[in-house]
Amino acid sequence: MQNIGRKEGVIPFIIMLTIVSNVTVSSQEIQYFDVTPSIQEEYRYVKFYCIIDPINIRNIFVDIISPRGIEFIKPMIWNEIGVYINYSYFNESGKYSFFITVVYENGVRISSTPKYFWITIDVNDIDNDGIPNWWEEKFYLNPEDLEDALEDYDKDGLTNLEEYKLGLNPWVENTYNIDKIISQVFPFLYAILFLSLIYLIKYVSNRIPWKKGFNIIASLGASIIIVAISLSYIYIDPL
Repeated sequence: MQNIGRKEGVIPFIIMLTIVSNVTVSSQEIQYFDVTPSIQEEYRYVKFYCIIDPINIRNIFVDIISPRGIEFIKPMIWNEIGVYINYSYFNESGKYSFFITVVYENGVRISSTPKYFWITIDVNDIDNDGIPNWWEEKFYLNPEDLEDALEDYDKDGLTNLEEYKLGLNPWVENTYNIDKIISQVFPFLYAILFLSLIYLIKYVSNRIPWKKGFNIIASLGASIIIVAISLSYIYIDPL
């Protein structure tokens, strides 16, 4: 009787061990998966694929996260050459992430690590910042960073986008920057303009009988004009 009791206790343990063994065998690590092409234009298809042993697999999904954080879960289909695939297209430019989820017959779910791909208007300008990929790579910018087009690495008053359009090096300060020259020369131009106005006022006032009063009024007017021009240059919104 004791032997029978032991056998009865061993049988459930063997059944449980068998179930655990099946779960372990069926749960594979997802290693071989990707998307092609990794850079694609809007409204054109990309192909997600996953190579994995189909034994005991119930479903496989590709989980896609858009640049705005919107999630798309799409089924993958087993094709005739033994690969799970999904074809999808997207209408929003930007960087997407995705991962693969496998669901087994016993309910076990496993997911892959994330990978990334780009949807863009122009494959030669991935981040759509107006600067082509080759130029960003040549000057050590990031072709996947939209914000670097607005940076000014050499602090010369020109953004990287403006440097590209002018055919300049974004890491070398351009001392002939027009805005910079104007800002440095303007005080001298104001001084010359002011002296010229004073000379003109004196010249005109010498030919007017009431030249003293005219001289004072004209000088005040010239001063007000100079101050107004200066303030407009300093405070005017460049946009």
